[in-house]
Amino acid sequence: STAVTITLTSNATGDNNFALVANGPVTTSYSLPAGVSNAIVYYKDYKAEAVTLTASALATMPNPVANQAITIGTAAYAKLQVLLPNQVSDPGKPNSNPTGRIGTPSSLAAGAFFTAIVNAVDAFFNTINVGAHPVTFTASDTTPQGGTATLALGSATHPDLFFQPGTRTLSATDTTALLSGTSDPVTVLTGTNSILLNVVH
Repeated sequence: STAVTITLTSNATGDNNFALVANGPVTTSYSLPAGVSNAIVYYKDYKAEAVTLTASALATMPNPVANQAITIGTAAYAKLQVLLPNQVSDPGKPNSNPTGRIGTPSSLAAGAFFTAIVNAVDAFFNTINVGAHPVTFTASDTTPQGGTATLALGSATHPDLFFQPGTRTLSATDTTALLSGTSDPVTVLTGTNSILLNVVH
């Protein structure tokens, strides 16, 4: 018999890696010595989803490919993610996209309502299935934000606004879990004022 090279792949959409020792150097292949039929491989994944791991032998043999289906769960509820218009969540990528979101907030008009999205997330921005938790909102320009949102399946939407032009942020707090999060900075532009004149003659 001879040594066989094994390549390791995953169809995960988040950041992931293989190693031959726990928390060891990342690898995508290893050599199985002659006469050895198995080896321990460690896998780390950051996105909560169902994935398939594949080990492929670079050799002629009856079954050169082995697949293993696993499900990656979420970590503990860690914070709130606040998304503004033109942003979407991008979880499970602490290395390739540590912000956990895609997009730059669209500029907003002062005094105009916009819809904010808030997600209950773990440290890697995977959505946590949290329900019935009230969420309050605070604007960096101190504009009062009316009412609260209630998390359902870990997410909620809420109408918000800023009164003061400039660079602003929106913060959200889960008043049950006492966890919070703050949006990316957004540019607030001077709003358009309309004046109705009544002329009596």
